[in-house]
Amino acid sequence: MRQNDLIARLGGEEFIILLPETTLSEAVMLAERLREKIKTLRLPELDTGRFTFTASFGVSCIVKGDDLESMLARVDRLLYKAKNDGRDRVECASPNEQLT
Repeated sequence: MRQNDLIARLGGEEFIILLPETTLSEAVMLAERLREKIKTLRLPELDTGRFTFTASFGVSCIVKGDDLESMLARVDRLLYKAKNDGRDRVECASPNEQLT
């Protein structure tokens, strides 16, 4: 992570990463790298092959007219789409996507 990036826990098992001065494609690439890295995690004391780690991501840019709530709602919807479509994946909104 860069010095200007911000990561925060939103609750339970959900986190948000804010990436200022980052394009949508760069954010998707970072999410994919993190997802792949998380898949390789192992806990030596539990490394029986029964436990695996996965991560699902929702990725979006701030769009004109966004406030914090609308941006979080869009990203949350994308996260749950990733989870519902099989988990361990990255779902990305188009830069112009608006909530309905």
